[in-house]
Amino acid sequence: GDSGAFFTMQTSSSMKTYARIVDESFSSPTVTLELEAGMIGQFETGYKIRVIRPATLVDLSGDWTIVGVNEGNNEITVTDAGYVAGTIELGDMIVRKLVGEASPTVINYWLRPTENAGTNNFELVRGDGNSSSVVASNIGLDLASNLVTLDLTYLMSDGNELDTTTDFDQIRAVRVNISAETDNTKTGLANYSGVKRRTLQTLVKIRNALGE
Repeated sequence: GDSGAFFTMQTSSSMKTYARIVDESFSSPTVTLELEAGMIGQFETGYKIRVIRPATLVDLSGDWTIVGVNEGNNEITVTDAGYVAGTIELGDMIVRKLVGEASPTVINYWLRPTENAGTNNFELVRGDGNSSSVVASNIGLDLASNLVTLDLTYLMSDGNELDTTTDFDQIRAVRVNISAETDNTKTGLANYSGVKRRTLQTLVKIRNALGE
């Protein structure tokens, strides 16, 4: 189908556009945010943004619209006469949001049958509430043994790797393992040697972890 929840995660932004804030100033109604060097090019006048505190995803700004970009000073400006100076601190993050996008954004992944591709051929779909897209295809699914798996482990600031943790502000990276079978549509062909199992592993660094 066009929706589902095989795996669900929360993120600050579906756009994957973010920057660390190194300074702020306020002269009502203008809020000026200085960004870490090299990140200003991701933002343009008119973009919708929010400012969050990474460890807690606390929303510090509500919906803002960028009214000015100063690339030379790595600064963006917004207009908010009700802003309280000092609310935003070093290490807080600015993230780009789509119009109407929830905060935090809920990302769902699910499996759906591939059209006209046999009885055991699925594709992995990603949906962020605004659109959906196929991120993997030709997946065979053995419902009896649940051979499509996703495992997360967490690399902590002290060097340990844990299966589960509640110390979210100490996470420095997440190891992702996804395993699945190949599809069975080649059964009976001369060179078919059976269903294959494949595992994909990647390490995702938490780039908004201050000091890392």
